[in-house]
Amino acid sequence: TAGNLINYGPTFRTPTLYSSINYYLSTRLNSCQSQRMLLPITVVANPSAPHPHYSSPVCLGSNVPIQITEKEAGIYTWQGPNGFFSTERSPIIPQISLKDTGTYLVQIRNGSCMSKETYIKLNAYQQDTAAFAFDKQAYCLSESTASPTITGTKNGTFYTQNNDLPINSNTGKINIRDSRPGTYTIFYKTTGNCPAITSTQLQFTESKKAQFSFNPSYCTSEALKTPLMKNGSNKGMFSVNPKGLALDKDSGTINPILSKPGHYKIFNTINAINGCPSVTDSALVSIIERPAAPVIQSNSPICEGNVLTLAIPKISTWNIKWAGPSHFTTDINNPSIKN
Repeated sequence: TAGNLINYGPTFRTPTLYSSINYYLSTRLNSCQSQRMLLPITVVANPSAPHPHYSSPVCLGSNVPIQITEKEAGIYTWQGPNGFFSTERSPIIPQISLKDTGTYLVQIRNGSCMSKETYIKLNAYQQDTAAFAFDKQAYCLSESTASPTITGTKNGTFYTQNNDLPINSNTGKINIRDSRPGTYTIFYKTTGNCPAITSTQLQFTESKKAQFSFNPSYCTSEALKTPLMKNGSNKGMFSVNPKGLALDKDSGTINPILSKPGHYKIFNTINAINGCPSVTDSALVSIIERPAAPVIQSNSPICEGNVLTLAIPKISTWNIKWAGPSHFTTDINNPSIKN
């Protein structure tokens, strides 16, 4: 049948074949030729060269899957650093270390047919650490600044959840006096190939004031007396020295009737809270005993036109004040009144 004579002899080496082809063979003796025999040649295509890839960057200590885009049939053979060998299509390098970094070779075998060998270079980076801390977790708004100490990877970025705190994004330094009371979450994020992020909470409290006052003195016959709180001050725990003053420790109220006469120093103390130190203010108060009613003597009755003489037999240390008809007033101890 159709075909061109391509060779004489018992052996024949074909050119490079890229597709299936039919060959025919016959024998000849002098002028006699045998029937031609069909020899079909099947050419199997080599597997396509694989294209490996992985998700970058790779962090040391992580599990790294290497993916193959093609889905060629056959056996995949991998070789790599640190004695790596695998026949999986997409192998995983567990907990990669620096010894595992380098060039990985892969080839596909389908029967006796082999793909071209391809490679991929795998790099891995040290995992950042975002460790940082402030010297305390609570600050008073009367303080100046607060700065963190970074013990992890440097050159990260500081921020708050709602950007509601005056914080330096590079150093983490906080201007406390420009802050508002409340609890804030501060984040620190590194910017390396394998970034990390951590956070901490800080509490800012407005400092308390304890200023208060009383009148300088009260009589033992007067009603309850409460302290006058000054400049938005707060009531803390009230105390007194020496003992003898009837003082409510919570409200600071004085009961003069139940108090002993004397001179007292009253304290209002607000304990330290959330970073703010304790504060104390004091006031001096005297409790004066109510004087007894005076005994009055006179030369009454008197005749019309005579002088009325008033007298107090026992003169006390208290000031004397006389009052009577026709708007009469005097501070003389023993006054005389003309009729």
